[in-house]
Amino acid sequence: HLRRAIELDPEIADRYCWLCYRLLRENRVEEAVAAGRRAVELDPEATLGHYFLAITLWIQAGSETRAELWNEVFEVFEKSRQLVPRYQAAHQMMGVALMFRGKYAEAGEALERAAEIESSDVYDLSRFAGGHAMLARLRFREGELDEAMRLALRSQEILSDRDHVYKTAMLCLTHGVIGDVLLRQQRPAEAIAAYRTAVESALAHPRGLGVGS
Repeated sequence: HLRRAIELDPEIADRYCWLCYRLLRENRVEEAVAAGRRAVELDPEATLGHYFLAITLWIQAGSETRAELWNEVFEVFEKSRQLVPRYQAAHQMMGVALMFRGKYAEAGEALERAAEIESSDVYDLSRFAGGHAMLARLRFREGELDEAMRLALRSQEILSDRDHVYKTAMLCLTHGVIGDVLLRQQRPAEAIAAYRTAVESALAHPRGLGVGS
């Protein structure tokens, strides 16, 4: 349907935005990058175009070990954040990408913003999930165990009251952080219980983990 829509009118950016997303879900990364680039070429103000392109470039940088793409990943994410300042997904996923690259200070700024939007429930474009879960993961990596636990418990509280496609995935990540903190605190029995909760939730809701997860 997207390709037919593009045939009918190839100058509308939104169609390429969603084609980028669809192709990425099929792991057709090069085609997805091309669609994303076409979206932002047609409409430099297309927030979702920049967001989906950034995600796709991130996948390409990681799966193909193309380090030269990382600067562009962050530039495109930043453009998406600037265009719609309360779009949680852009802040959150940029923060996760920065965290994976070891840029913890910059990741903290982006993930704190995502958590603030999630907590307030005042957002633009669409509601997202997992800001507190990912910030908790970052604080754990930084060795701030008490803060990581506080954020994980807050994540659990927020997500338990949400209906979102990523609810299961983010709850599993949340329980994982709780388990990691407990293990670091030498409380193995409690850590195992947290990990078991994550595993049981994942097994009970496999489709909630996302494509390929």
